[in-house]
Amino acid sequence: MVLIVPKDGGKDLTDFQQLTRSDIQHVALGEPKGVPVGQYSEEVLTKMGILDAVKGKAVYGSDVRQVLSWVESGDADCGIVYATDAAVSDKVKVAAKAPAGTHKPIIYPAAALKDSKQLDMARDFLAYVSNDASKALFAKFGFEVK
Repeated sequence: MVLIVPKDGGKDLTDFQQLTRSDIQHVALGEPKGVPVGQYSEEVLTKMGILDAVKGKAVYGSDVRQVLSWVESGDADCGIVYATDAAVSDKVKVAAKAPAGTHKPIIYPAAALKDSKQLDMARDFLAYVSNDASKALFAKFGFEVK
């Protein structure tokens, strides 16, 4: 999880605690009731003891891409997204990384189900994403394949 600001003309933020500053008026977050990035964001802000202070400034997006878009356009002063989403935008910069231990690990599981009608294809896919070349490609975008 990372705190992002617009690349050009964004607020000078270096820490999540600075979200409580009076000049920060709009913090883009995912809607925590149905958007995983919003749930992780609230977990970070809760562990840091600033959730209540930030909620009054929050604008809630329907997904992580909407949060990213609002920060890219400057409609929000900043936002909290996955590091992998921040990495694909040339219109934002990472102001801070969520401190270790402030959120649960973010995991995208994959498995071949034994009752699948395409079991061989599923196994081939898992082998493909697990090879060294694929792992390097995933790493380029901030993912780790285990």
